[in-house]
Amino acid sequence: MKPGETTEIAGYALTFRGAAPSKGPNYTESIGVFDVTSGGSPVTRLEPAKRIYDAPPQPTSEAGIYAAWTGDLYAVLGDQQPDGGYAVRLYFHPLVRCIWIGALVMFLGGAISLSDRRLRVGAPRRALRGAAGVPAE
Repeated sequence: MKPGETTEIAGYALTFRGAAPSKGPNYTESIGVFDVTSGGSPVTRLEPAKRIYDAPPQPTSEAGIYAAWTGDLYAVLGDQQPDGGYAVRLYFHPLVRCIWIGALVMFLGGAISLSDRRLRVGAPRRALRGAAGVPAE
């Protein structure tokens, strides 16, 4: 994408505003800026980065993430192209929050199963007095 270009994914329109160089404590980076809109109204601004660490020289990508209940929107800035644009990857993962809701349901199910003493493994049972084969005192 080149600065000013707009693309759509999952009902969101992302406008690439450009990339600017920056320097961190042990890396240099290019920070991209994406304005995200939905239905013409602004939603958020994503700022993914392409970093190169100093020692040893190691390139990494830092994703810009917008988390919503309907799903997560990811923007990843790639290498600069000879024509002045940037390689950009956009992802939308729907219903990611359901993973956490599923884990909560499993936790609650385990807690409920432990609440009944009869169902716990290794819980001693009380002996019945006067049962068949056991003389009563």
